[in-house]
Amino acid sequence: MARKTQPLVPARRVRYLQPLCLALLAQQPASGYDVLAALRVLSMFQASAPDAPGVYRTLQAFETNGLISGRRRLSKKGPVRREYTLTPAGRTRLGQWHTMLEAARSELDVVIARVQQAGAKSHRAAGQRSYAPDKRRMEGRSAAPQRDPAVRAKKRSRGE
Repeated sequence: MARKTQPLVPARRVRYLQPLCLALLAQQPASGYDVLAALRVLSMFQASAPDAPGVYRTLQAFETNGLISGRRRLSKKGPVRREYTLTPAGRTRLGQWHTMLEAARSELDVVIARVQQAGAKSHRAAGQRSYAPDKRRMEGRSAAPQRDPAVRAKKRSRGE
């Protein structure tokens, strides 16, 4: 009986909500509604809109933790809105996010390169044995292939 394969699930956008909100507020002060509208136009939210309650909870948590400050602002279209501004602590946190995301990008670049390499090899060698990467090659060391000690001993005994 064949096992069902699990569908691939893309990286959760929730992980990017915090740095995106901080980055948007670093550009200019905005209300929660404005932040939500700016998020909606991003390509990562084209398939499904960002979670509005999650955005508002994130902004409230940021304000509670001193990363943003909020003040009431009259709106031309509707009720009074709370306008948020990034604080110095928020700029520091945004810098920390930037550092973490750059590290994550470096890790993803390695994964993508390995997947592309394996994909190219599997296309060329369809039907042949699967690619097993050399451990030393993965660590950036010499690309010399690993040899089985028993095979090496047999070759030495034959004088090869």
